[in-house]
Amino acid sequence: MLKDLENFPAIQVNTTTMNITDGNGRTQAYLELMEEGKLPKDSQLKVEFITIPEEDEYSLMIAENNNVAKWTLKNHCESEIAMGNDSYIRLKELCERHFVTKITKNGDFGSKMRNAFVAVTGKTGEGPLKNRTFTCTEDDIKWGDNVIEEVEQIATITGIPLNGNHMERFIASWSRNRKNDDIPFDKFVVAANKIKPRPYTFNVKDWDRYYRELIGYMFEEKFKKEYERYKHRSKKAA
Repeated sequence: MLKDLENFPAIQVNTTTMNITDGNGRTQAYLELMEEGKLPKDSQLKVEFITIPEEDEYSLMIAENNNVAKWTLKNHCESEIAMGNDSYIRLKELCERHFVTKITKNGDFGSKMRNAFVAVTGKTGEGPLKNRTFTCTEDDIKWGDNVIEEVEQIATITGIPLNGNHMERFIASWSRNRKNDDIPFDKFVVAANKIKPRPYTFNVKDWDRYYRELIGYMFEEKFKKEYERYKHRSKKAA
């Protein structure tokens, strides 16, 4: 830009919204150079105007940016949050309420949003988050809160590390299975103290199997005795 601004690629602006659809980085660089006095005051950045419907703008912006650098899940989520998408904002708030950084390998924002999405929906993968087909209500988020709280407790009891790819599959299994029962969570706490999961190179079906093992143990006579002792200790402590 400093060497040859005249022949520098034009930024692209949609006349329907006057948003920049390609060239935000170039615009920022130009403004910074002007502010620092490194470009002449009469310098101009070329602009190319296009006219497309507002509803097509988002897809075009992603397509244009993909030519430079592919959008990550983090980029998609941050974009939706910036545009005021309530579902993504709720999901971000869910992340902030929990120890979700520990449920990801590196604390990346995209990974956190992905695990929160899994807690809410019981489905693995990031397609709906990237494709803008994800929607959730306040009730959905409350369910996600509950799932994460329970998963963290079970993981702590059983010694499962709260990081790594196994956690996404564990969360998905727990979210899906818990929706189908009304078993008090304290029963799972007692069962998890006795039934440990096998090595966690698990897929979702392996975690489903562990869930069934916990429930199976609840029908055994020794569990009933353990549970009665647990309730007695809890009542005494209270």
